[in-house]
Amino acid sequence: MARELTPNERLVEHFNLSGWSMGEFARLVNRQATRMGAAHVSTDTSRVRRWLAGERPRDPVPRILAALLTEKLGRPVTVDAIGLSTPGFKAQSDDDAAVEQGPGEALTKFTEMDLMIRRNGYQQSAPTMGPAVLDRGLRTWLLDGTSPHSGGNSLSVVGIEPHPAASTGQLGSIPLTLSEIEALEHSVDRFRAWDAERGGGLQRKAVIGQLNEISPYLDHTYSAARADLGRRLSGVVADLAVLAGWISHDVGLEDPAERYFLYAAKAAQVAGDRARAGEALSRAARQRVHLGQPESALEYLRVATAATPQGIPRALAMLETVRAWAHASMGNHRATTTSIRAAETYFERDNGEPGPKWLGFFDEADLHGMEALIYRTLADTDPRVAPLAQHHAEQAMTLRPGLCRSHLFDQLSMASASLIAGDLDRGNAYATQAAQGLAHTSSTRPRHRAKALLQLMDRYRHEPVLSGARGQIGEVVSTRSRLRTA
Repeated sequence: MARELTPNERLVEHFNLSGWSMGEFARLVNRQATRMGAAHVSTDTSRVRRWLAGERPRDPVPRILAALLTEKLGRPVTVDAIGLSTPGFKAQSDDDAAVEQGPGEALTKFTEMDLMIRRNGYQQSAPTMGPAVLDRGLRTWLLDGTSPHSGGNSLSVVGIEPHPAASTGQLGSIPLTLSEIEALEHSVDRFRAWDAERGGGLQRKAVIGQLNEISPYLDHTYSAARADLGRRLSGVVADLAVLAGWISHDVGLEDPAERYFLYAAKAAQVAGDRARAGEALSRAARQRVHLGQPESALEYLRVATAATPQGIPRALAMLETVRAWAHASMGNHRATTTSIRAAETYFERDNGEPGPKWLGFFDEADLHGMEALIYRTLADTDPRVAPLAQHHAEQAMTLRPGLCRSHLFDQLSMASASLIAGDLDRGNAYATQAAQGLAHTSSTRPRHRAKALLQLMDRYRHEPVLSGARGQIGEVVSTRSRLRTA
């Protein structure tokens, strides 16, 4: 009696996104197989139909399918992502099933895949992971500081199937020197500065390339006397992975973005830095709120908050602003205001010391900027808070006039809040300024918020005062970016 198959939902989802017919898919598989030195592979429409129905093809077909979908969708698609991992590989939500591999191997493989993709314009891609995939060791370590796998480097995470070709070779066997690690830390500072000013579209490939170059060094075990170098190197990997994730999110590549955030958390675990791992997860939480998935954001934040020491109150303040934004997006007024008060209280406890470099972006201006965004979001369901959004946006713009992209976000918050408050003249003035800034950024996040502003302006389509700004915002929103992501 023939075994009844269960449809492979992951493969079906990716196949539907590709837009290919089954016959076209079969022809492309045969062509790709020849390119990959597997000319013996030959398939047809009926075979593709059986794969979608749940039949598991033998190696190298899963890798061929993943390579085809990676190229088509403009984002890394792994064998595990399409539900065709080998019997020896299990999802990272159960880390007892993790495959033995070097700590930098998975990250090296993923960055290699990311770098090889040719993108014409920005390819949108929804995140496919979520807080449920945090492996047991990472989750336990974040929540209480212990891990069943503590004491050894581990970076087997985020759905990357190890492959024999993904060997780090001899490069990672040579330890980096102190001066080399310091130079890498300095490069992270430069990448951060560029991202803060202009957005990351133009530097995405550079950040990922740097990450790809140094991830193999995670396979080196430093002696006890030089353990600090190993921790600093892991910290650099975490910083670069966060940047890679944030830049990817900034240009609409959401699935790679989330994966980089999770890689960053694992690299921070190797470095023994729970606060850094928590900040990486807070980025994933912000991404989820941006995408309209606040429940997932709150779960990320629960773990991130548990990992953040009370001795870093500014980091806790930052987490509370993201939590408030999640609640605001759900229209939860009480929970929103509770988190805002907590953020302000934590921020007041800050003693003014510089703190970790990764926390440098969150200053008083960013606190006001986030409060403006939170109240502007809440104003969709409670217009009475729109003046509070205006107040905080004004404070943020006063404190950071030179940071182009952040200032642009503040202008958008101010314009939207002013329209909700009925102040059309003020809304028009800031919408006009925002339109000028939008024309000079490669980021898609400001354009996303500009769409919400445009919807507000549509309510006043018959008001002459808004006609000019409405046209400018509409033109910028509809124009595709002139820059490539890779």
